[in-house]
Amino acid sequence: MKLNFEKITDSRIKFEMKVLPELVEKSKQMALREMGGNMELGGFRKGKAPTAVLEDNIEKDKLIIETVDIAVKEAYYDVVMKNKDEFSTIGTPKIEFTSKVDGDIYQNGFSVFVEVDIYPEIVLPDLDKLKVAKDDVHVSKDDVQNTIDDVRKKRSKLEAVEDGHMVEKGDWVDVDFEVTVDNKVEEELGSKAFPLVVGNNSMIPGFEDKLIGVSKDKEVEFDLEIGADFRDNRLAGKNPHFKVKINDVKKLSMPELNDDFIKELKIEGIEDVNSFEKYLEESLTKEKEFQAEEQLKNKIIDVIEKEVELSVPVSLQEREIHMMWHEFEDNLKRRNIDTADYLQKEGLDKEKIQEGWKDQADKRAKVAMVIGEIVKKLEISVDKEELNDYIKHELIRVEESLKSNYPDNFQEQLEMYKKEYQNEERRRYFEQHIMINKMFDILKEKMI
Repeated sequence: MKLNFEKITDSRIKFEMKVLPELVEKSKQMALREMGGNMELGGFRKGKAPTAVLEDNIEKDKLIIETVDIAVKEAYYDVVMKNKDEFSTIGTPKIEFTSKVDGDIYQNGFSVFVEVDIYPEIVLPDLDKLKVAKDDVHVSKDDVQNTIDDVRKKRSKLEAVEDGHMVEKGDWVDVDFEVTVDNKVEEELGSKAFPLVVGNNSMIPGFEDKLIGVSKDKEVEFDLEIGADFRDNRLAGKNPHFKVKINDVKKLSMPELNDDFIKELKIEGIEDVNSFEKYLEESLTKEKEFQAEEQLKNKIIDVIEKEVELSVPVSLQEREIHMMWHEFEDNLKRRNIDTADYLQKEGLDKEKIQEGWKDQADKRAKVAMVIGEIVKKLEISVDKEELNDYIKHELIRVEESLKSNYPDNFQEQLEMYKKEYQNEERRRYFEQHIMINKMFDILKEKMI
């Protein structure tokens, strides 16, 4: 029978679900087996007592609770499967009992109201009529030169300066500094023997400028006006006072760009300045092409997404926020930062952070639903051979990377990857990745 359900919103429905006595009895038998699995009764071995014996030795109220729990789950699954052409549910349903739950349920059954999120109907625009422009890729001489300068800076050496040398932009300095906020010295904000390169803007805006013209062993004091949107709440909107001592000053000496320097880089097949410049130009071109391709994909999805109106289910919003929080924690962990310590130092609150993520979570959820609908509309699929070939090429790429980074024990790690890549969940991930790539290939032909 077709289920009569009420649409609360485009992405949430409510319906009455009747649990018949036959299902209640079946659920009771299942409950008895689960609850009696570790019971030894009447000379029977553990878990082998008949259900009639178990029923006489289990509290009636506990049995009813377990029976109802199983019956609701069974009935809900049956309703969802029988109506899968009408809607697809998301998340955990809210259950509201409409009748008394007691011993009479075995003869009369019971009813519940179910409220649950569903995937909203997605109406895609005419994909053939939407257009996007692909950015041109160009690597200039300045791009190459800036990269060369970065390489040289990373291999710079510290050289002593003359007595009385005053700090200049580009100098390396070692400083002690103390921070006073609202007439109170904030120990956690200060530091001892802190190294920095003046002009790299790694410190609070304006801090490094105040060091210019100061010589070794000298102290300087100054105030800075910090904007209300500054990342550290302890300083945001404040006018902290800084007391800084210059412990040491050194010049950063970049190596000369010549063939000997290029050979020291030990890049396979690169022996001189000319080949290095060509190598950088090719590498930068590939990098910019990759960036342009990613930007193009974002443009395509943005153009389509803006043409689609839908209500994001709360369950999907919550799921995205949950994933975003784990991404946030993982990012901190990679920087060896404890989440609780970070929140405390920054004066942040988990609930407030997640509240501020809701719009972004809705956007992510909407894009995911739109992509799924496009894949379905374009009837994109991946066969087993195609998936196996993709995994094979991924493993080749992994092997090359492992050989380069772990030449002594790459084989052991490669075996771990081979095992992981055959995991069913991982294979599904690769399958989705292939389908999305196919989708973009089709959309690029239509929309560029």
